[in-house]
Amino acid sequence: MSKAYSSNLTLTQWELLEPLIPVAKTGGRPRVVEMWQVINAIFYVLTQGCTWRNLPGDFPNWQSPNLGDFYLSCYDSHHGEAFGIKSHL
Repeated sequence: MSKAYSSNLTLTQWELLEPLIPVAKTGGRPRVVEMWQVINAIFYVLTQGCTWRNLPGDFPNWQSPNLGDFYLSCYDSHHGEAFGIKSHL
C-alpha cells in the first residue's frame, strides 16, 4: 500500500466501493496490482493534477496495464470526469 495521502480511500470507503469494481475477465490477463492501489492512484491524479508519469513511486507503476486500462474504462472524456468526480477537485 502507498503512503497515507489525503486522496487515499479509507478502509471503510474501500469496503463500500470494492463491490462496484468489475472482476477480472475470465481468460484475460491476470491483475498484477491491487485495485485499491489503482483507485488510490486515480484519486491522487485527480486531486493533485499530476500526470500518470509523475505518480509517486509507492503507487503502482504508471505503465501497469491495470492502472491505465481501468482508468480509461472509467473516464468520461466528454465531461472530464472519472467516477463522476470533477477533475478540478
